Amino acid sequence: MGLIVDSVEEVVNLGPDLIEPAPDFGTRIDTAYILGMAKIDGKVKTLLDIDRVVAPGAVKALAESAA
Repeated sequence: MGLIVDSVEEVVNLGPDLIEPAPDFGTRIDTAYILGMAKIDGKVKTLLDIDRVVAPGAVKALAESAA
């Protein structure tokens, strides 16, 4: 499987000690696809759980919604 993206903002290597759990944004935001958060150079970055983003069920749901 491959992915086509519009752009890549940044690529960094992070150790597990630098990744914090995603905060609770409330019921209006689904955090199922967020792996965690990390501070890099004083800025907070949201880390996507790419395994969930491209999981077969997620890909099928996207394909069905586009049809």
